[in-house]
Amino acid sequence: MRQAEKIADQLRLIGCEIVPKESECSRISSFTDDEIKYLSTAVHKIRFEERSGSGWKYGEEKNVDEKLTPYLIPYEQLMTRSSSSAAM
Repeated sequence: MRQAEKIADQLRLIGCEIVPKESECSRISSFTDDEIKYLSTAVHKIRFEERSGSGWKYGEEKNVDEKLTPYLIPYEQLMTRSSSSAAM
């Protein structure tokens, strides 16, 4: 939920804003690669901090009772891990 609350803030950081559909503001049809990387990093960081802050930790297998998940990986390690997985 926190991610959805932060969308407008994150878009402002790249010079965009959410406006009513009827608005006469110019619309964008796509984001640049840099904007996508920035936004994906920001959203991942929020989710990572949210989960870590509520007691979740990295674990090889998901275990809800122990709050372990294989998906709690810092953003910087995502490409390394997905490259390793692709090689398997």
